Amino acid sequence: MAPGAEPVWWREGDMPAVDEAIAPSDRGPANVGQAKWMAKSALDALRSARPDIAATVDAALVGAGKPLVSWDAPALDSNEAKSQYAPLLVGQLKAISAPFYAALHAAEPAWLLTEMQASQTRDGSDSLNPYPWTSASGDDRNTAPANLAQLKAVFSLRFESLPP
Repeated sequence: MAPGAEPVWWREGDMPAVDEAIAPSDRGPANVGQAKWMAKSALDALRSARPDIAATVDAALVGAGKPLVSWDAPALDSNEAKSQYAPLLVGQLKAISAPFYAALHAAEPAWLLTEMQASQTRDGSDSLNPYPWTSASGDDRNTAPANLAQLKAVFSLRFESLPP
């Protein structure tokens, strides 16, 4: 697979994460619902490749006091449904994606490093950092809105190449 190639899972399923019929707008703002959808799609793809790692991610990501309360779709007229359209903040994106990186780093550190290098999301100044953001807190902009390019970048993991 060519470096920087998008994951196969982005275009699979009834509602793919990327749709060729829609012009990309990577600079546009991402919303909470899009992040939840991308995380669920990523988890499903990971579950197909490595159910053991997917179970670890799911346990760390979903439930009371965790980044996502539930995978269930909220009732249409609820406040939770309305919150799906709220702008996604960088800190929220980190919280939603961190369980993937932590579990993948614990199980397949060499694979994760290769993926992050291919997608150019690795912090080159900190070889011990398993996340696609810097380990320094001085550059954090966690309350800034995240855009679609940032959402796609953190979920650019090509699980189809994950060792069994």
